[in-house]
Amino acid sequence: MSVQHQFNGQRLKEARMYRGMTLEELKEKIGVSKQMISKYEQNISAPTPEILFSLLQALRFPKEFFYSSNKQNFAYGNSYFRSLLSTSKKDKQYQLSRVENIVSLRSFLEETVEFPEFELPDLSDIESLEEKAGLLRNLWNLGEAPIENAVELLESKGFVISDLTFSSEKIDAFSQRVTMEFQNGVKNYYVIVLGSNKKSFYRRQFDVIHELAHFIQHEDIDNIEDENNDVYKKIEREADSLAGYFLLPKKAFSIDVSKDPLNLNHYRELKVKWKVSIASMIYRAKQLEIITQDEFVRLYKNLSKRGWRKVEPLDEIMPIAMPEAFEEALELLFEEKIYTPKSFVEEYSNISGKYLTYQEIEELLCLDDGFFSKYQQSNTKIVTLKRSYVDPI
Repeated sequence: MSVQHQFNGQRLKEARMYRGMTLEELKEKIGVSKQMISKYEQNISAPTPEILFSLLQALRFPKEFFYSSNKQNFAYGNSYFRSLLSTSKKDKQYQLSRVENIVSLRSFLEETVEFPEFELPDLSDIESLEEKAGLLRNLWNLGEAPIENAVELLESKGFVISDLTFSSEKIDAFSQRVTMEFQNGVKNYYVIVLGSNKKSFYRRQFDVIHELAHFIQHEDIDNIEDENNDVYKKIEREADSLAGYFLLPKKAFSIDVSKDPLNLNHYRELKVKWKVSIASMIYRAKQLEIITQDEFVRLYKNLSKRGWRKVEPLDEIMPIAMPEAFEEALELLFEEKIYTPKSFVEEYSNISGKYLTYQEIEELLCLDDGFFSKYQQSNTKIVTLKRSYVDPI
């Protein structure tokens, strides 16, 4: 364990952000002024033993964390929050600190586990969003078939996907490119984080591809947070459109929807095949000029009358798609006895300089509560062999 002798203020800032606390909120918990906490974070001052004890209790990190060196360096691309303009700086920092830990854990797992190689072609020379969606489908050998599980698809293409509970209802999904620096180079991780409070399997299908669309269409924007409201709305519309083009390809979907485009029950049947919400299919039918604007409005009014704007048919019976790559990786390591839960966490802490509990890793990697406990060995034996059956020395 590499532990330095001096208090590391950057670690305090990381811990505070990871717990979603402002300086004001931490001040209330430990009874020290914001100015003094800021000095701790900037390494201008170091906390007394008494204040350190209060920090440990408030932030729930072990003492070693605050005296460890920064072993991993990260750089970030654009942060694609669906409601960027109304998402507070505090909420964004909190979520992005969790993404950093997800990437750190992924990098550590990649030392022993073979994950799929990242696969996303450069489509920046293609102007038409519809052409981009069609070309990507072809390059990924999807043809014009429905996407059965968008989460599984993107994990198979090397995207890092997790499912987290968000502190703000304004955040339902976001994505982030994180560059991790190594001694022999750098590696980009494309992370998509989905809200565990998301409505349904079908809405999640769209969310996942919406975030994919940002990586396809908007990575060349220098700093998305500097854009004004109109530009950001345009960015979101483009991501929505590209997602619709990708999930509901023009030729195949047009044939299906054209059979009865004004009948909501027809859309209900198509939902089983195309794995996309009825609302999204109606919008796509309008895009394809299979229905008129007036017909689109009438269909949406009928959706509202049936209560399908809030909960559509099949939403409550189709299990929501969950990321599985992290769970499969850890199961493999534990079942092959490469690690025990204890040795995994200890070695990860030594290499990364981060100190996460079992519970925190379970949350970050979308594992069931108590996942690690299934693989923890007990040294206590309830029974032993009778003396007469023990081999003589």
